[in-house]
Amino acid sequence: MPSFAASVLVVEDDPSNRAVLRTACEGVHLTVFEAATGDDALRQAVERHPDVVLLDIGLPDISGFEVCRRLRAQQVTAPILMVSGRADLVDVVVGIEVGADDYVRKPYNIRELLGRSESGLPAVASRLEFAGLDIDLNGRRVRRDGDEVQLTVTEFDLLAMLASRNGDTVSRTALLGTVWAHNLEVDPRTIDAHVHRLRRKLGDHGAEPRLIETVQGIGYRFTVPAAAAAA
Repeated sequence: MPSFAASVLVVEDDPSNRAVLRTACEGVHLTVFEAATGDDALRQAVERHPDVVLLDIGLPDISGFEVCRRLRAQQVTAPILMVSGRADLVDVVVGIEVGADDYVRKPYNIRELLGRSESGLPAVASRLEFAGLDIDLNGRRVRRDGDEVQLTVTEFDLLAMLASRNGDTVSRTALLGTVWAHNLEVDPRTIDAHVHRLRRKLGDHGAEPRLIETVQGIGYRFTVPAAAAAA
C-alpha cells in the first residue's frame, strides 16, 4: 500500500542504482518518487513535495550541484543528501555551499544512507484526527462523527494523502503518481469521480464542500478550519 507519512525523491540516472534505492526505501515504508534527469527532479520536487531528496551529482543534463542550487532557489526546504562516486573534499564543500544537508560517497552502505535519509524525515503518524473525522492509517479505518465509513482501497488512499497534507493543494499529477502507483493509463477524470464518491460518503457533497476543495486546473486541497482541528 502507498505510504503517505514520508516520501523520498531519488534522483539517479543509472536504472540499476535507482532500483536498489527504491527497494531499500520501500522496505522501510517510504513512498518513492524517481527522477533520471535534473530537469525531471526539479519538476517532481515542486509537484510532489518530497520529505527528503537523494541527489546524485553526475546527471546527464544538469549537474547535481546546479539542481540543488535551483531547488533551494525555488524554496524547496526538504533535506537534500548528495550522492557521488567522487572523493574530492571540494565536492563536499561545494555541495554544502549550494544547499545540501549531507554528502554520501559511493559505494555507500544502504543502511547508512537510509539512516541519514530518515534523520530528516518527519515522524510517522499512525492516526490523523480532525473535528468529526478520524483516520487510522495503520488499521485503514475511517470514522465520521463516530460512525465508521466504508471506503474502497483507492478512496482510503486518496483521503489519506489529501488529509496528511492538510491545507496544501495536491495536484492531479501527484495523486496519480502516488494513489494510482504511476499507472499512466488512468484518466485524470477518474480522480474527479473518486473524489465525488469520497465526498458523498463523508457527507461533504454539498454545493460548497468543506473537507475536500477543488482547486481549478490543479487538483484538490483537504481543509479543516483551524478552530475545528482536533487538539
